[in-house]
Amino acid sequence: MNNSKVQLNKRKDLNKWYTRIPRHFRTSAASTFRMMSSFAPAIGLMTPPSRPQGISAIVRVKDEEAWLAPSLRSISSAVDEIIVGDNGSTDSTPNILDALKKELGNQLTVLKRPEADIKDLTNNLIDQTRFRWILKWDADYVAKTDGPNPISNLREWLLNLDPKRYFLVYPTMIELCGDLFHQRTTTPTRADCNCFTFSPKLHYVYDRHGWEAPLVPIWYRVLKYDTPTFYHVDVKPTVRMFLSFLWKRYLGTPDRDRFRNFQDYVSQTRQKEWQDRTGEEMAELWALEHFRGLAPYDHDRFGDYPSLLKPFLKNSPYRCIPSAKVGQIGTES
Repeated sequence: MNNSKVQLNKRKDLNKWYTRIPRHFRTSAASTFRMMSSFAPAIGLMTPPSRPQGISAIVRVKDEEAWLAPSLRSISSAVDEIIVGDNGSTDSTPNILDALKKELGNQLTVLKRPEADIKDLTNNLIDQTRFRWILKWDADYVAKTDGPNPISNLREWLLNLDPKRYFLVYPTMIELCGDLFHQRTTTPTRADCNCFTFSPKLHYVYDRHGWEAPLVPIWYRVLKYDTPTFYHVDVKPTVRMFLSFLWKRYLGTPDRDRFRNFQDYVSQTRQKEWQDRTGEEMAELWALEHFRGLAPYDHDRFGDYPSLLKPFLKNSPYRCIPSAKVGQIGTES
């Protein structure tokens, strides 16, 4: 037997041994190894973070007029700079950004990137940042700016972490779905936003499922921030939300290269799955299922709304209308 076959057999034997270890022990071992490795910069085994203390927020936008203004205003006192990459907006997003630029001044930088792939756009925005911490923010996140648990608490906590180590942090956020008055019973909170210490080695890639995800070096300590300080406002026109759903499914399609682009994917999906219905018809049918069984917003658990959302409560542009047949459906008023 030649040497390559010996090595292959050894690798197979190791894999068999490894997969016999219960998953929770494997996960625990990997977490422990990552935690120990995270001390390497602090004890001089590698270069520690060198950027000035502070937080840079990066925001990717495309047709995000619904919540863009309150979203950026809500973090303006908690971050040191906001860098927005416009991925080709055709609604009023550019006008909103122009107005916010006058309001926020040099704190806000707007870059036009209409042709950029979403992963490349993220990495490009990271390259433009100046501060030690990077907050990957979305244009439909709205933070608490006062009262219990404001976004300033998250800022203080991040800046008090060991400045000689690297961290990736997943903050918890409260989920609003369909309108401002409802949530999903299964996921009233989420923790898929992230912030991290800058390093040229951390960048975004597409994972094996086609999703954009950070490729995190082993010397990063991964933490959660459990106290919610902001909201994900998943409240938009039904067609807009349906297209967002298709976009995420498109990214997860293993052979998506067979489509010319996302528009081609939507066109073929419309023919195969929706019997050539119009975009509005597809979105309405999708909403009937998507918004089924929403629960009222839990004031007792999550408290009052962010101040920047309160003006929208009396004149909310979108409402979920109860239906005896399907539970809840999302509609545009």
